[in-house]
Amino acid sequence: MEGLTIRQAVEMAINTEKLGAKFYSNLKEKYASDQKLAEIFERLSKDEKVHEAQFRNLLDDPPKETDTDTTAQQFLQAAAFSKYFKEGSLENIESEDEALGKALNFEKATLQYYEALRDIIGNNDKLEAIIDAEKDHVVTLMRVITSDARFRSLQDRW
Repeated sequence: MEGLTIRQAVEMAINTEKLGAKFYSNLKEKYASDQKLAEIFERLSKDEKVHEAQFRNLLDDPPKETDTDTTAQQFLQAAAFSKYFKEGSLENIESEDEALGKALNFEKATLQYYEALRDIIGNNDKLEAIIDAEKDHVVTLMRVITSDARFRSLQDRW
């Protein structure tokens, strides 16, 4: 992945959001008998689709390529190698706890990747909105896992 361009990094983010939406949609179906869990995964799937559209919008007006700090470039590439960015890496879930744990790890991996992307392209309102939403997902999933709290998503803000 040498010479990863900003465009390629954003395209990878788009693909990640597609994987996330599919993953959460599949989990919604798998846990359809558990209304609370199915709702969590449905909301996450919808949020991932919103993020995909936001990244596509970012490609419409892409940040210009910059001379990248070698460490920042290498960190972005390392974050891109996360097992959660690969098709099929979120399959074979056997329990609700495992599903929520994998969802949390997926959200943490994408957050790390998007923050690494921000280190390269600098502050960008579109990217900041996505990062804030990912942080909300991490915090809320942690609350659900540790205290059985109700999941809130982007749809709760509209």
